[in-house]
Amino acid sequence: MRSEALEKRCSSGGETANGDHMEQPTKEWEFMHDLKHLPTFTEQMDRLVDKYVFGLGNWVTTNIEWSFKGERYFGERGMEVKAQLVFELQPRKVDRFRENINMLHEQYAEHKTECMGTRRRDD
Repeated sequence: MRSEALEKRCSSGGETANGDHMEQPTKEWEFMHDLKHLPTFTEQMDRLVDKYVFGLGNWVTTNIEWSFKGERYFGERGMEVKAQLVFELQPRKVDRFRENINMLHEQYAEHKTECMGTRRRDD
């Protein structure tokens, strides 16, 4: 039998928080379901496996939380996005890169034109 502390972390199978049955299980539900059905070994090994598996779940959860709390993905609106699960898609980085390259080309062309106008010619 798995440790009671680990069992308490598992949710009931196939139901959402409000008791509705899910048609498609989420990855979280699958993880928790599989967690309940880990094979047993010796008592000492079970504790080590429980600790390792809990660490895996904690690692994933921490990354998700960081995505909302940091400003890298959602700016200052991370916690709002987490609550509403709605956000505006930003342009692809490739598009922004192309825009920057085009802008640099234009600036270079303008600078070159200005320099050519002030350069002395010996024709």
